[in-house]
Amino acid sequence: MMLSVREKLLIALLAVLLVGSGLFFGMRSLNAYEQALAAQTEVKEAQLERLRAINVEMTRLRQPVRVRGRVRSLISYVEQLASAINLKDRIQLNLLPDDGASGLQRIDVKLDNLTLDEAVGLVYTLENAENPLVIDQLEVTPAFRDKELLRLTLRVLAPK
Repeated sequence: MMLSVREKLLIALLAVLLVGSGLFFGMRSLNAYEQALAAQTEVKEAQLERLRAINVEMTRLRQPVRVRGRVRSLISYVEQLASAINLKDRIQLNLLPDDGASGLQRIDVKLDNLTLDEAVGLVYTLENAENPLVIDQLEVTPAFRDKELLRLTLRVLAPK
């Protein structure tokens, strides 16, 4: 059976349409995949940029506490912060022994007869100072003499 020229042209046209539509839909799905991949790349680049910023901040925070170029002891730094909010007369500081492995200075801080505002002010000052300190432990209990006042006990850490 022989196909006429008209039938051959019709078959060729259908083949071209089939190949063209296959290419069209293939390119469309490839384009959608490329756009999704570009969006994921942008998200990952933004996350990487945030991670770099956090790394820079962590590097800065790991530096020893410095004042005008010289290293300062953690006790004197905490005393200065406490005096800035008028709590120096009620603060008791105790330097803890160095464990050697952590690379951190540690002190225990105790304050008696604080109002809630003073306690919150001290915690805020320690965490938001120029050289922020890490509060490792925090204990708030009522004061012995007046139940409306507080006793604040905390452990403060800073890099050596």
